[in-house]
Amino acid sequence: MIRIDVHHLLASLTYLAGSHKHLVLLRRQVIENGGMGMLEMQRFAEMRECARRLGAIAETLDMPAGRASAVRLSQNLDKVAPFHIGLTPDRLSLVADEMAILTSAFQDELEARLLFAFPPSSARYFSTGPLFGECVEDVFPDVSYDITEAGKCRALGRWTATVMHLMRVLESGLAALAKHLDVPSGENWNSVLGARASSAKSAARSTAGRKSSGRPKRASICVSSRTPGAITRCTRSSATMKSARYRSSRTRGRSCSI
Repeated sequence: MIRIDVHHLLASLTYLAGSHKHLVLLRRQVIENGGMGMLEMQRFAEMRECARRLGAIAETLDMPAGRASAVRLSQNLDKVAPFHIGLTPDRLSLVADEMAILTSAFQDELEARLLFAFPPSSARYFSTGPLFGECVEDVFPDVSYDITEAGKCRALGRWTATVMHLMRVLESGLAALAKHLDVPSGENWNSVLGARASSAKSAARSTAGRKSSGRPKRASICVSSRTPGAITRCTRSSATMKSARYRSSRTRGRSCSI
């Protein structure tokens, strides 16, 4: 997926459209009244910057016509700018005509491309920062890829893919928990979760009844009897997901059920 600056795209196209209209009117006045036209150097700098931004976007989106037109517009602006106080109809046409070509090329080539726009509620999942916080990134660096991909899938509404990546993140946490509780991990998470629940409940019972300063000690591990079953229902499958990254070439023709 390619990310572009929509502000630069819309602002540059809008500015060039307004500049084109101004140059056409100025050319008409010069032809009808005689003499030469004038344009501030700042205006040339702003048009050149718009051409540069559009050229960069055209390069990113693989739009050859738009890219070539943006380069020509920049070159024509460089040719005409030294004569900003003596603009003839031909010099004005050199810039105005290329502006029309550039905006038209962008319109034609953008129609052949699919662009996605996300509301703020979804765009935040494309954040460059860690979605689960820096603590998770530090403790579980191996799942950083899946967390990032889960966020992108969530923003795109690809729910099955979102769950797949999040289940792989969950497996890493469960493996760490199993190691902490000295529970052997394996391919069957139903057995692992059952052993985890038994181990945690045993730890809770062993600390029950102990008192310190007239108050019972809290269990070293807080256990919810509903948690293992809930996780088991979410996994559905007794087999863990493979750690290899899935690509379109590997998933083509396959279905994923979670």
